[in-house]
Amino acid sequence: MLKRYIESLSLVLTLSLLAVYAGNDKSGKKK
Repeated sequence: MLKRYIESLSLVLTLSLLAVYAGNDKSGKKK
């Protein structure tokens, strides 16, 4: 049960991270 929760949590984290990365990439590279 806990493993499934952690898996879904990491999946959401990865997706949100990718979304933020893509957003930053679109709005011009600041780094």
